[in-house]
Amino acid sequence: MNRRMKLALVSLVLAVAYVVGQQPLEQPITPPDTGIQPVQHLEFPVMTRPRGQLNGQLMSQQNPIPVVNSAENFSIIGMPPQPPTPAVSVAVLVPSDHPPGEDVPCTIRVSNTSGGDAHKVEVRAEIIGGQAVPQNPPGAPNALSWKFGTMKTGASEKIEMKIKPTVGSPSVSVKAFVSCEHGQIVKTNLSERKLKVKTELPKVAVAEEPIPVRVTIRNDGRVPITGAKLTQTISDGFEFHKDIATGERGKDALQRNWKIGTIAPGEQKVLQYLLTATKGRSLGITSSVDADNKLQANDTASVSVGESQLRVNLTGNSKTDANQTAYYEAEVTNTGTTTLKNIRVTGTVPDDCRLMRVTFGGKDYRDMVTWTIDKLAPGERQTVRWGLQSTSGNRRQIRAIAEAGRGVEHSSMIETLFPGEANLHMQSEFDNPKVDLNRTGLLTVTVKNNGTAAATNVRVSVVLPKDVVGFQQASPTSKQVGDTIEFEPRTVAAGKVEKYTITFKGQQIGGAWFRMKMSADGLDRPIDSTQKYVEIR
Repeated sequence: MNRRMKLALVSLVLAVAYVVGQQPLEQPITPPDTGIQPVQHLEFPVMTRPRGQLNGQLMSQQNPIPVVNSAENFSIIGMPPQPPTPAVSVAVLVPSDHPPGEDVPCTIRVSNTSGGDAHKVEVRAEIIGGQAVPQNPPGAPNALSWKFGTMKTGASEKIEMKIKPTVGSPSVSVKAFVSCEHGQIVKTNLSERKLKVKTELPKVAVAEEPIPVRVTIRNDGRVPITGAKLTQTISDGFEFHKDIATGERGKDALQRNWKIGTIAPGEQKVLQYLLTATKGRSLGITSSVDADNKLQANDTASVSVGESQLRVNLTGNSKTDANQTAYYEAEVTNTGTTTLKNIRVTGTVPDDCRLMRVTFGGKDYRDMVTWTIDKLAPGERQTVRWGLQSTSGNRRQIRAIAEAGRGVEHSSMIETLFPGEANLHMQSEFDNPKVDLNRTGLLTVTVKNNGTAAATNVRVSVVLPKDVVGFQQASPTSKQVGDTIEFEPRTVAAGKVEKYTITFKGQQIGGAWFRMKMSADGLDRPIDSTQKYVEIR
């Protein structure tokens, strides 16, 4: 193979090696995915009884703060992204054979074949069997050393020179060396640990209900916090709810501890539990968090605890006249320190009473009338009224009941004497429907009071058939006025019966019609019985 062909083959091999060693220049270098998400704003939920979890259970919300690549983060997120390692190649091109006594051409090519920039690139050459021709290239030092500074990715440099062979030397050799700097710079930020604790209570607390408490412990720094422990101290007159499931009792019943452990950067721990008011009405809570490295955070919260109290005062008629309505008024007052809502007021209606009047909003049920008061502020009052009638003749208990839920209720009662009502019925019968001439017969009139009150001044009279019969005697005491027998007024007690009898004698053959009349106090009109017939034969 001649010298020219050898030189061409060497150039081709070097060019292929250069191209294969290149990386795409436009392809971005993507750092590895650490799985770290940005911090999100967390809304504070409505303070309610904890549900779907144990009372007093710690919840963790992972929102770590993004961190930089540093030695401290190495154990947290794994190997940090590494910069590309520069690779610089050198190629020396000389003829394989050359006539003695003539300068030998030499080309040195330097190339950055990596994906990263190479810094402080330096080429050094040594010649055996000859020496470089001075000033070729211009300014080239005799030390045969060239400095190129920074070579960008894919950049190349070319050095061309001539070598004057040494007299008598059989050959000329050229050694070329290339070097560059490769390093990495990392930084560790000196960040303070930032521990925060926040205690939240409802704006309104009621003694009759469990009081929810929410405590948030947060690491706002960029380094982990270890060995965290939460201590909750509550004021006297309160106690931790009986079904609290976690935490350890502190030095007394007013203190409880939770082990939190490690809190990652940006992470927050949330604790929710319930308190019960015993005799206390001003709740104060101190939240203390202690962690390793003498790290502490404290917070306090307080709320006034109101009492739900209700009073109803019932007034009304203690007695009423016949056919008159008894009226009742229930005054409902909020005697507590918290606003009451949806208060139900109930007025009783005894079985033998009828509801006659009711104020607006009252709803009639079988044995009661009810109202709903939407809201009563502390000290505020509202009244409802209703009216009843009864003819039972008995004393009845009337109640008013006010209820606001959660066991908050009160009742009031009065008694009313309702007058009874007489209910008279009159019947008549003969001992024999046929009476012989000149013989005697007996007419009996029965008056029964089916009412609930005595019938007074009951007057019964009987008109005898004229000329057909003759009056003999009557019982009880009576007097005869013409053809009419008038019995003396009597009182018929409730449920009692009075009987009136007339003994008569048949005086004329034919049909005899007797007509009875009855009247009493309180009756609208006299009660006439159906005429009664007896045959005289």
